[in-house]
Amino acid sequence: MDQPDQLRELFRMQKSLNERIGVQTDGMSDEQKTEWVLNYCRAMGQE
Repeated sequence: MDQPDQLRELFRMQKSLNERIGVQTDGMSDEQKTEWVLNYCRAMGQE
């Protein structure tokens, strides 16, 4: 399989976007990641 699957590509793109806007999820605890995802979902719901 030469091409990455769509889910992996989606996560890769999201990580790239996060880094461009200054969000470094690699250093976050599970609690911080959960809080970030909840805030992200809230923001998406307001779009």
